[in-house]
Amino acid sequence: MKFYHWTNEEAWKKIQEEGVLWGVHGGDGTYRYTYLAPTPELWKHPSYGNILLEVEYEPRREDASICVGGLIPLKSKKKKKHNFGFDPPPGQRCVQFSVFVPIPLNKVRRIK
Repeated sequence: MKFYHWTNEEAWKKIQEEGVLWGVHGGDGTYRYTYLAPTPELWKHPSYGNILLEVEYEPRREDASICVGGLIPLKSKKKKKHNFGFDPPPGQRCVQFSVFVPIPLNKVRRIK
């Protein structure tokens, strides 16, 4: 599936240097995840930057931390890879989700 990620020039250079798309969050940078959106327009904000990346990513139910019926119990030992919202309620849709694993650059293409 194709998803989209907005970024800026400085961050894009760091992404290329590291060789993966994998955001750095928090003061110490130890908590990492990447936001993806199903369309470029749904999650566009001027503070994200003017570089648009198209990302090939296949969310699978068994890898989700949130799925139909709510949260997976905390006692689950399996590390989850994303929190894509499968089967949203009628009238709602996923505007963005987080991916908790690095995405290889061969799955990422700069389109703007």
